[in-house]
Amino acid sequence: MANKKRVSKIKEQDDVLDENKNERTRVARSIKEFRLRARIPQKEFAKQVGMLPAQLCNVEKGKNMPSLSTICRIAEVLGVTVNDLMYHRTFKDGPKIGDLRKGKNNSAILAKKLEDYVSPDEFCDRKYIRVSRPAHGADYLTPEIAKAIDERLIEYCELETRGQVIQKPWLTFDLPILIDDQTSIEHLTTRIRTALGIGSAVVMDYVQLLETFGIKVIFLKNIPEFKLSDEASNKTFQSCSLYDKANRNAVIVLNNSMTAERKQFRLIYELGIIYLYANNQYSMVIETKENRRLAKYFAACFLVPRDCLLNDLFTFGIRPGEWTYEVVLAFKSRFGVSAESFVYRLLEIKRINKNIADDILDKIHDYYAKNNNKEPGGSLKRICVEESSRFELLKICNRR
Repeated sequence: MANKKRVSKIKEQDDVLDENKNERTRVARSIKEFRLRARIPQKEFAKQVGMLPAQLCNVEKGKNMPSLSTICRIAEVLGVTVNDLMYHRTFKDGPKIGDLRKGKNNSAILAKKLEDYVSPDEFCDRKYIRVSRPAHGADYLTPEIAKAIDERLIEYCELETRGQVIQKPWLTFDLPILIDDQTSIEHLTTRIRTALGIGSAVVMDYVQLLETFGIKVIFLKNIPEFKLSDEASNKTFQSCSLYDKANRNAVIVLNNSMTAERKQFRLIYELGIIYLYANNQYSMVIETKENRRLAKYFAACFLVPRDCLLNDLFTFGIRPGEWTYEVVLAFKSRFGVSAESFVYRLLEIKRINKNIADDILDKIHDYYAKNNNKEPGGSLKRICVEESSRFELLKICNRR
């Protein structure tokens, strides 16, 4: 019995050693890759972070694990986050650090390629950083999509410069709120709506509203499908969010091929992700099941405010057991959301019976399956107007 306990203890110690070794290797690869991309010689880099060259060499070889304070200094010098170093980011379809050779010419050529390559995590000369990424499975933000986003963002920034229009958000993302449950999400959406000056009123086009308060919204077209490893069906890129920490600038990117209601939902979903990002002290949000649930609940509370919905239900006298498929389609249009989202919101505030909701959701899902995910009851064309801010910038540039 004692031998079995001893063997079990030895195995646990071995597992801890292996885990520490993997962490050292991952951090070492990150530091070396980011240093080479920044074109900083090892000796000069060691001086900037307050280390001896030999110490840095051992760190980049994975022999030693730097302290947290050292990692913070390294991240600051490289212009990246601590999470970027702790969770090594690979550059898909791009040149690999392992291809480096000692020859100066080869190193210079590879460094140039690395600089030209658009990482799915960095945009517009590394000014904007990606806010979130999937916890597992295929990454929805492929290098091709990342390059398309980068091109559009550079164009947007050039228009601002030429038009002498420097946009910065009027909204603050640094709110002293612990975002960890539905109550805190409800409170957060109430505060944001108050800051936007809309209270509990329904707005049909949140794109223009957010752009008015300095948040950039970019629409991408003709995005190819990709297949997720953990799901049977093909999926397309829907949305992502970027953040410029130095200037507190936020960017939301949407796939323009989605229905208007879907675009509107993803727009506010990404706004919620940005607040999670800021609440997490500007560390990348890993899209776990819990984080996705919080962001979806944020979008539901924001698009369908509780007070406004309850006022409508009481005005029309609709009881929890009186909902039908046709009534849901009529009411969801009042808020500019999808039928599916509207039913889930009714369930959240307990204003629809569970068995009735399940029957209506079955009909909605059947309609989605038979009509290529089109919205039942027709899509509202007056919501989610695309790129109005970009067109206004073009007119300003032409006048000036």
